[in-house]
Amino acid sequence: MTARESDFLLGFSAARLLHDPAHTLIARVRVGEAPVGLALVKNGTRLVVADFNRFGAQNATSSLAVVSVAAAMAGKPAVLG
Repeated sequence: MTARESDFLLGFSAARLLHDPAHTLIARVRVGEAPVGLALVKNGTRLVVADFNRFGAQNATSSLAVVSVAAAMAGKPAVLG
Protein backbone atom coordinates (compact mmCIF):
# COMPACT_ATOMS: atom_id res chain seq x y z
CA MET A 1 0.00 0.00 0.00
CA THR A 2 1.10 3.58 -0.38
CA ALA A 3 0.96 6.43 2.08
CA ARG A 4 0.35 9.26 -0.35
CA GLU A 5 0.94 12.19 1.97
CA SER A 6 4.18 10.77 3.38
CA ASP A 7 5.54 9.58 -0.01
CA PHE A 8 6.15 6.02 1.22
CA LEU A 9 5.44 2.53 -0.04
CA LEU A 10 4.41 0.39 2.95
CA GLY A 11 4.55 -3.40 3.28
CA PHE A 12 2.48 -5.26 5.86
CA SER A 13 2.44 -8.87 7.06
CA ALA A 14 -1.08 -10.27 6.75
CA ALA A 15 -0.05 -13.20 8.97
CA ARG A 16 0.66 -10.84 11.87
CA LEU A 17 -2.69 -9.04 11.71
CA LEU A 18 -4.43 -11.39 14.13
CA HIS A 19 -1.54 -12.37 16.42
CA ASP A 20 0.80 -9.36 16.50
CA PRO A 21 -1.00 -6.33 15.00
CA ALA A 22 1.48 -3.84 16.49
CA HIS A 23 4.22 -5.33 14.29
CA THR A 24 2.44 -5.78 10.97
CA LEU A 25 4.45 -3.05 9.21
CA ILE A 26 7.49 -4.87 7.82
CA ALA A 27 8.73 -2.62 4.99
CA ARG A 28 8.84 1.13 4.43
CA VAL A 29 10.37 2.59 1.26
CA ARG A 30 10.43 6.28 0.35
CA VAL A 31 9.32 6.70 -3.26
CA GLY A 32 8.28 9.75 -5.27
CA GLU A 33 5.65 12.29 -4.37
CA ALA A 34 2.01 11.22 -3.99
CA PRO A 35 2.36 7.50 -4.83
CA VAL A 36 -0.98 6.07 -5.92
CA GLY A 37 -0.49 3.25 -8.44
CA LEU A 38 1.17 -0.13 -7.88
CA ALA A 39 2.05 -2.97 -10.24
CA LEU A 40 4.06 -6.13 -9.53
CA VAL A 41 6.37 -7.14 -12.39
CA LYS A 42 9.17 -9.67 -13.05
CA ASN A 43 7.31 -12.52 -11.34
CA GLY A 44 6.66 -10.43 -8.24
CA THR A 45 10.30 -9.46 -7.67
CA ARG A 46 9.81 -5.80 -8.60
CA LEU A 47 7.10 -3.30 -7.77
CA VAL A 48 6.47 -0.30 -9.99
CA VAL A 49 5.05 2.68 -8.11
CA ALA A 50 3.32 5.50 -9.99
CA ASP A 51 3.62 8.95 -8.47
CA PHE A 52 0.92 11.35 -9.53
CA ASN A 53 0.49 14.96 -8.54
CA ARG A 54 -3.29 14.89 -8.89
CA PHE A 55 -3.77 17.34 -6.03
CA GLY A 56 -1.50 20.00 -7.53
CA ALA A 57 1.17 20.07 -4.81
CA GLN A 58 3.74 22.72 -5.53
CA ASN A 59 6.99 21.42 -7.11
CA ALA A 60 5.68 17.83 -7.21
CA THR A 61 6.18 15.76 -10.35
CA SER A 62 4.64 12.65 -11.83
CA SER A 63 7.07 9.73 -12.18
CA LEU A 64 7.64 6.01 -11.68
CA ALA A 65 9.80 4.21 -9.12
CA VAL A 66 10.95 0.61 -9.47
CA VAL A 67 11.38 -1.14 -6.12
CA SER A 68 13.10 -4.43 -5.33
CA VAL A 69 10.63 -6.42 -3.23
CA ALA A 70 13.39 -8.56 -1.64
CA ALA A 71 15.47 -5.54 -0.64
CA ALA A 72 12.42 -3.76 0.80
CA MET A 73 11.49 -6.81 2.87
CA ALA A 74 15.08 -7.05 4.14
CA GLY A 75 15.10 -3.40 5.20
CA LYS A 76 17.77 -2.51 2.63
CA PRO A 77 17.77 0.33 0.08
CA ALA A 78 15.17 -0.86 -2.40
CA VAL A 79 14.57 1.81 -5.06
CA LEU A 80 16.22 0.60 -8.25
CA GLY A 81 15.27 3.50 -10.45
